[in-house]
Amino acid sequence: MVRPLDPNRIFEFVADDAYKLDYLDTAIIGLTMDGYLVYDYEKIIKHFMSNGLSREDAIDYTDFNVIGLAGEFANWIIIRQNNDIL
Repeated sequence: MVRPLDPNRIFEFVADDAYKLDYLDTAIIGLTMDGYLVYDYEKIIKHFMSNGLSREDAIDYTDFNVIGLAGEFANWIIIRQNNDIL
């Protein structure tokens, strides 16, 4: 049986050197085997839209300010709707 992810317990299993994206806990969908966080791209977009950005602006902001961080802190994964791994 598969149980849903318990967001209250996930951080018990996160690697010590893992980076957590501020304010995006609702976009976390799991962990890698190494304990790094996996985020859902669409949930990140929805988070920024819920804070007043249009969809287009939320996508631009995410692509530049979230995915753009991957070069510096590349120990998380973001999955898009079509299952591409960034």
